Amino acid sequence: MKQAAKAAMTAAVSLGVLTTSVLAGSGQAVAQSGVALKNIGMDGYVLDNDRGGSTDSSVLVYERNGGANQTWNITPAGRNPVQIQQNIGGEPLCVAAVPTSGIVEVSMQQCDNGGVTFWIEVKVGDNAYVYRSRTNGGCLTATRENAPVELTECDYSEQYQQWKKDYVV
Repeated sequence: MKQAAKAAMTAAVSLGVLTTSVLAGSGQAVAQSGVALKNIGMDGYVLDNDRGGSTDSSVLVYERNGGANQTWNITPAGRNPVQIQQNIGGEPLCVAAVPTSGIVEVSMQQCDNGGVTFWIEVKVGDNAYVYRSRTNGGCLTATRENAPVELTECDYSEQYQQWKKDYVV
């Protein structure tokens, strides 16, 4: 792919204007925007940026309400990993696994904040995915309704770690 085409593709992904695209011939993942990530273990609950907050805001599993804070862009960062991203005030922020005081919290961070914003997307079924932190190996898990998501030991058969992509119109 020519350099100008790659730059245009990168700009479209970062601005959130690219709906679906395959980086042809590159073997890279598909960029997807306008996605609600529905938790398979908690019917009616989705990944949520707490009140659409900015840096350091909590990432929750919350009852689906159709808000912009529940709409995500799944952006490839090479072959795999991906970043789970929202544009807040024109600034891209990503779901991150941030180590603090001996635990790992899941919060919104600058997308250029190193490996903490990278997730390995593992397809485990028909439109079912598990997101494993690239930095610590834990998986994004819904543990309670209307509460922060947690990183727990990965078990790809665990429905509370499985997320379905529901494209928002």
